[in-house]
Amino acid sequence: MNWKFWDVKKRGERSSPAVISEQLISIAGRLDNLEAFLNSNQQQVYHMDGQLAQNAGQLTETAAQVQKLGRLHYKTSQETQSKLDRLMTGMEKVQQWQEQYLQETVQLQLKEKQITALAEAVIKQLDDIDNIRRALKDELKDAARDNWRQMLEQWAVRMVQALAEAGILEIAMQGQSFDPRRAEAIATVTRTEALKMCVDTDADALIPYQVVAVTRRGFVTPEGRILRKAQVITVREEGNYV
Repeated sequence: MNWKFWDVKKRGERSSPAVISEQLISIAGRLDNLEAFLNSNQQQVYHMDGQLAQNAGQLTETAAQVQKLGRLHYKTSQETQSKLDRLMTGMEKVQQWQEQYLQETVQLQLKEKQITALAEAVIKQLDDIDNIRRALKDELKDAARDNWRQMLEQWAVRMVQALAEAGILEIAMQGQSFDPRRAEAIATVTRTEALKMCVDTDADALIPYQVVAVTRRGFVTPEGRILRKAQVITVREEGNYV
């Protein structure tokens, strides 16, 4: 406001109508400017309210997404932890199985060594029995020797059965064609000599390289692994007959 107007009033002086009108117009203009300013500020406030409302909506949506992500993270964490727990349990079981497998493997190897040692002892005894049987067979026959020979044959059969129960099988070579993978030929005989050794065999049935006698038994595992080759006598090739 014009300070001179107040100064005149304070003195008690009277202003002219033109001056007063001019001052009122000035005041009205200022009021209009003030109102425009207030309107502008109000528009800015409305705009800020809109932005605040929009921001509040975005914050609410963001909070909802964060909450959703939190639940998803919690669920994922729980599932991951559950999978880890199952994995750890599985690994513990695998480790226990490995330890048990190692223990059983050691025990199995020990048993195999024991069986092998026992089998070697039984096979050695079987060789001794076969040698005695052949010696008794070559001597003059009498009742006592026949009884001993029969008893020894029974012992030999039982020992072969015991070896079979332990997984060690005798290689069947008698009457078979010679197989160097399973046997060693220590001698050959003519057809005439072979007929004397195989009294129940026809001459026409004898063929070259046929096994007519087993001097030492051979043994094999069920998987086909040769433990010991047999020693045999075979028929000579036809061109070498006497």
